[in-house]
Amino acid sequence: MTLAGSITRLQSLALQSSSDLRFAPDYPVDDAAVFPFCVAHLKSGSGQPDDASNVRELYTIGVDFYVSRLSLKQSYQQIGAFTETFHQRLAGDPTLAGNCQTVDFTNSAAPFTVRAATWNKQPAIAAMFDIVIKIFATPLASS
Repeated sequence: MTLAGSITRLQSLALQSSSDLRFAPDYPVDDAAVFPFCVAHLKSGSGQPDDASNVRELYTIGVDFYVSRLSLKQSYQQIGAFTETFHQRLAGDPTLAGNCQTVDFTNSAAPFTVRAATWNKQPAIAAMFDIVIKIFATPLASS
């Protein structure tokens, strides 16, 4: 179970959310030129030992869908379709193909915001998800 594997799986679920998505790198890039696309990235995290043999790690991963803002009607139609399907795919794979213990739905159901954005100087509309995952790890002893 790894953070990198979880991010890669979230990108895969994002790509499966729409045949319109043209680009979904494992890490954000500066020069994405083709809309619509999606990026997944680490936003924040925390870790706490449960006992001497287990560390509970919680990570918030951002999954951001970007569409061109040339036509607002089309932009919001695309965003609506992506968000609905992405939620369904996320619910259908709560361990992200075994890359995490679980997607943590306890405090919310994968909240997202929709807002005007810019990517590579291009106007866009973005749906930005905050996905919290839980990974249990073994503490590492220092020498």
